[in-house]
Amino acid sequence: MAWHEIANAADINEGEAVLCESAEYNIALFKDQGQFYALKNHCPHRGGPLVDGDIENGCVTCPWHGWEFKLQDGQAMGEHAGTQAYPLKVEANKVWVDIN
Repeated sequence: MAWHEIANAADINEGEAVLCESAEYNIALFKDQGQFYALKNHCPHRGGPLVDGDIENGCVTCPWHGWEFKLQDGQAMGEHAGTQAYPLKVEANKVWVDIN
């Protein structure tokens, strides 16, 4: 696994999403019901920024065309392609993701 520190857990409020990016990744990090989730920040439909989407009932809605994805695993809530979900862990108030 290739773990990368992407954020301070304390900096992310409940119901919020933040963009975490580098040359190696572009990740939307979400906090929903006390849990953190990491998804690729591009909707597979037209590349919409999921970090700008609405978070509700464990899902994020793409702000461009309304496609919905489960935060837990990136699966689509409909008959279209899902998006990549990244394994993550929180240690010592740091959020880490495995980008492989």
